[in-house]
Amino acid sequence: MKRALSAIGFHGTSKSNYEGIKRQGFLLSDNSYDWLGVGFYFFQDAPNRAKEWAKRHEDPIIIGAEISLDHCMDLLDNVWYELLHRVFIAYEGACRKKNIPMAIQTPGNHRRDKIVIDMAVRALAERGFSVKTVRSVFKEGPECFQNSALTTQNHVQIAVRDISTIVDFWSEELN
Repeated sequence: MKRALSAIGFHGTSKSNYEGIKRQGFLLSDNSYDWLGVGFYFFQDAPNRAKEWAKRHEDPIIIGAEISLDHCMDLLDNVWYELLHRVFIAYEGACRKKNIPMAIQTPGNHRRDKIVIDMAVRALAERGFSVKTVRSVFKEGPECFQNSALTTQNHVQIAVRDISTIVDFWSEELN
């Protein structure tokens, strides 16, 4: 029997947003820059990255969560890349057929990744597989040292697409 994986994620926000989550539940983001597609975003095992994000708010707080990775499009496993490549080819063809430009990728806005992942999730749903979370490594920041593959803000990010995968959550106030 296969055991489902789980992860601990951290999300930086404001106390008022956290109070809204406690009242209304988690709301999924669907912005053009949401690189892993529609979801509520967490930094896996990285509370300090969430703190950096939280400090953008007047009343910063971190939300911690235990997340089930059952039905995860886990891009840490290379099994998904053939599908994403096929979906990208379909997206490229659709843009060419409609004579519209493909979405532009920029360092802070990964529109093309979002489109391809969302298309792949829809294609899987049509085949009866529900993607509830998407997880991937994000390489970010300057090199740690000259010619290093390590960068200063690398992290693993999880986009929760189905809120039922959040097993438990809590808050941590910043001092």
